[in-house]
Amino acid sequence: MTIPPSSKPSRFGVLAGDLAGFPNGRRLADDVTDIELRVVAGVLVDGFNVAPNNQLGDGVDANGSAKAAMLALDRSQAAWRRLIEAARSDRQARRIAVPSARAERRASEETQMDDRQVMNQIGNLVEEEHTLERQAAAEGLGEEQQARLRDLEVQLDQCWDLLRQRRARRDAGLDPDDANVRPPNTVEGYLQ
Repeated sequence: MTIPPSSKPSRFGVLAGDLAGFPNGRRLADDVTDIELRVVAGVLVDGFNVAPNNQLGDGVDANGSAKAAMLALDRSQAAWRRLIEAARSDRQARRIAVPSARAERRASEETQMDDRQVMNQIGNLVEEEHTLERQAAAEGLGEEQQARLRDLEVQLDQCWDLLRQRRARRDAGLDPDDANVRPPNTVEGYLQ
């Protein structure tokens, strides 16, 4: 069954009663970041659809410029490289560390920092995706930008998957640093 296009689309998609919008569909004008922030805050639960939960947002309610998109792209790529380098150096440091109560406490703090790094990367990727989507709605995207948008979606899937793996490993008493970024063809088929 398909959902027909909305006669009055809302950037808040299903939250605003627009069943053709995010998460049922994914239009470039949908404000995915604001929708997700509000859902995480609990607006779908009785009694939680109140201020400030139903007012959360990233402050970006209109499309950005091409220059802003390129700056976001540069920041995102640099952040991704830093995340990979940090993970590599952290693994090497753990291989030579001597276990002690202090080292275990430090490892726990570093593990939490790694999760924060992944979350920061997700935030950067979402910001860039949001910018490109707004630009697409306003003026369209060239082939290179469309390819970048598709690449961002895959990177986001990979980051969310990595974060889920890390949390699952930690909950199971395993080392979260043994989680690995899975290949695109593995994570693209996941249902969110």
